[in-house]
Amino acid sequence: MPVNITNNKAPRTHGASALRKKPFKKHYTRKFPPFGKQLANRLRQGDKPSNCVWIGCGANAWSRTRHDLTRSDSAALCLPYGEDPLSYRWPVSGLDCLILHTGGLNKEALLRLGAVLVRAGAGRVVLIDTWDVVAAGPVVFEGVAV
Repeated sequence: MPVNITNNKAPRTHGASALRKKPFKKHYTRKFPPFGKQLANRLRQGDKPSNCVWIGCGANAWSRTRHDLTRSDSAALCLPYGEDPLSYRWPVSGLDCLILHTGGLNKEALLRLGAVLVRAGAGRVVLIDTWDVVAAGPVVFEGVAV
């Protein structure tokens, strides 16, 4: 004999309890890159770096960025190896940036990082590619979105 398992109550389509059952949409903001929160706080206090912002990217980016932060007047950020630069909120508006490629990234990833920094408001972005992945000399991004 088949067993009928049903609920005699009809689902509510209106009222307060129906509103609570809708999925909650979380507001999402991108996070700062490593060492970006310190730079954003520094800029908020009016302490603009005297030099450009050093951005380490590639296989040895963490150690290079930590080394650049040892100088008191410098500002440095890090793009962790394998991460997408679009996933971060870059606090570089009105600042010049110097990208230091420490190896392991391809041409598209380096050009994308430069374009993302320009879109974030950086004044001038210079890519120093010691691995000659992009070009034999420095690459300058100025107001262009690749």
